[in-house]
Amino acid sequence: MKDILQIYKEIYSDKSKWRYYSKMNIDPFNSDDDTKEFITRFIELSGKAQENPLYDNISKLDNYRVRHIVSTYFLGTYLYFNVKQIKDSIDIVIKRFKIQNPESKIEFSFIWFLICLFHDLGYSIENNEEYKNFDDFINGKVKYFLNERVGVPALYESVYKDYFNYRLNSKKEFLRKPDHGICGGIILFNKLNEILLKKQKNKKSDGLSWNQKLINIYRHASWVILSHNIFFIRKGDDDEQVYINNNLKALILDKTETSKIELKKHSFLFLFALVDSIDPIKTFGTYKNLSKLKCSVDRNTIILETNNSNLRTDYFKKVMDLKRWLISDIKEINNRLKIKI
Repeated sequence: MKDILQIYKEIYSDKSKWRYYSKMNIDPFNSDDDTKEFITRFIELSGKAQENPLYDNISKLDNYRVRHIVSTYFLGTYLYFNVKQIKDSIDIVIKRFKIQNPESKIEFSFIWFLICLFHDLGYSIENNEEYKNFDDFINGKVKYFLNERVGVPALYESVYKDYFNYRLNSKKEFLRKPDHGICGGIILFNKLNEILLKKQKNKKSDGLSWNQKLINIYRHASWVILSHNIFFIRKGDDDEQVYINNNLKALILDKTETSKIELKKHSFLFLFALVDSIDPIKTFGTYKNLSKLKCSVDRNTIILETNNSNLRTDYFKKVMDLKRWLISDIKEINNRLKIKI
């Protein structure tokens, strides 16, 4: 087994796995400033920074948050290339996008960068903005609305507005904020539409592809971002009646139901939900501490191991929570966790 930091550095060294843009040469693991610069530069090279409020929010993120964003990018890349079941499911989606965009270079790293690097850029909105309801949030901000659900279960299309309002009216102070995932997904899709149209009108080449069919990839990534922070509960949970009262019954899982998110149907959302949940930065805090966690893949089983008892208690508890809503087959054996995909 290798420790997580070693895994990340080895992936970084193998540019073919993650570097979609050839001018991307910033090592995010050198310092927190480099971590933030990695995100900033990646988005700039993609041509998606200009007049983009989500890009502007990068400077407002704390170091913990930017480390988390980069960690999800490299952890997801590692699992994509090493868990065959995940790769096979995602490659079916990528193949479809390649057919739609024959003149563009469509790779996992492109779609994954859109999802990971933008997924938490709505945090500035969540922490600093106030809205009366969902309509107040979108008023005057959204010209190109995120519709035609793709890549996520159908239930998200019917619940995300109610979930947004449920959070704004929650009796729990930590929830009483606009959801950063819903804000981020909607704003990202709107902004990428604007950028795409401007690039198509401007005949001057910037060396990037701006095929109209790229909008299908933007839509897919934006739906994943919109959905990633909407939480499921189980029948019998304390919040069951609150969910029912807020038209969120679709988010209540039966006691025997494993998940609404299926790898074969919702492959990018499944991978992101997994990675966002097991990202060790949330517990270990710094890149240096990631050397205390080891990881390997045996066929379709992800194995996590740490000998640090304090970190293990908190981290394993977070990973085991996946059994409640995403993956049922997770076993804890001494200082190891085994997650079977």
